[in-house]
Amino acid sequence: MRSYNQTSCGTYIAELRKEKGYTLKALAKNMEVSVSFLSDVERGRRKPFNRATFKELMVLLCKTKEQRYKLLDLRARYTGGIPIDIEEYIIANPQIIIEIRDKIE
Repeated sequence: MRSYNQTSCGTYIAELRKEKGYTLKALAKNMEVSVSFLSDVERGRRKPFNRATFKELMVLLCKTKEQRYKLLDLRARYTGGIPIDIEEYIIANPQIIIEIRDKIE
């Protein structure tokens, strides 16, 4: 995973939101979440959405592949998992699990 210094997932969501011209209220309404929930995510008080809502957030906020990758990586770092796109690729391609296991043994 790339290093993004001390940028948090919530901070990056807020940065992208502002860059796209959304207010907290407007983005929350678009995503059908409460303003307080979105605010808590941006402040790092709550996990950054379930998988489906997070994907919706990426569609609304990420203009470039680099922004999408950064947001995926930051969410993975925050949740202690791997990026959603990588996880989905591995699940769709089970032979990769065997290849990874062969490399780590």
